[in-house]
Amino acid sequence: MSMTLQLRAARDHIRALTGRLTEAEYRAADAQRETRQVVAERDLWRHQAEAAQARLKSLGVTT
Repeated sequence: MSMTLQLRAARDHIRALTGRLTEAEYRAADAQRETRQVVAERDLWRHQAEAAQARLKSLGVTT
């Protein structure tokens, strides 16, 4: 294989790897956003559950 073909193959390989890295970075960013969303929803549900328990307690209902 000539040096020119080897260089072309190496550059193609680097481009492919760079593309895969970029895709992985996008997937990681999406996963981080999804994690933040899940945490926010969990915190919301926890807050609502605590508020409901406080209301029941104020009414004298034991759980």
